[in-house]
Amino acid sequence: MEKLSVDYFCFHDRDIAPEGATLAESIANLEIMTDYLLEKQNATGIKPLWVTANMFGDKTFMAGAATSPSADVYAIAAGKVKAGIDAAIKLGAPGYV
Repeated sequence: MEKLSVDYFCFHDRDIAPEGATLAESIANLEIMTDYLLEKQNATGIKPLWVTANMFGDKTFMAGAATSPSADVYAIAAGKVKAGIDAAIKLGAPGYV
C-alpha cells in the first residue's frame, strides 16, 4: 500500500482472518490478525477507514443476521459485530459499517 500511496484500507473480518470452528475461535483469529495489522500500521501510518463483519458469506446467515428468527444466529451475528467494533477501535478506524 505504501507503493500505491494509499493512506487507508478497509476490510471485512473474514478478509483478514479465517473463520474458526466456533465464534470464540473466529474472534481469536481476528485478534491475532489485528495485532499484526497494528504493527504494520505503526510502521507505515496506513490505517483502516472502516471495518465490518461479513454477514453474507456464511450460510449461517441465510435467513438474516440481526433479522434472523433464530436467537442463536442473532447472538453469533452480535458477537461478530462486537469483535469488529473492537478491531476498529484497536486500529483507530474512524468508522464501522
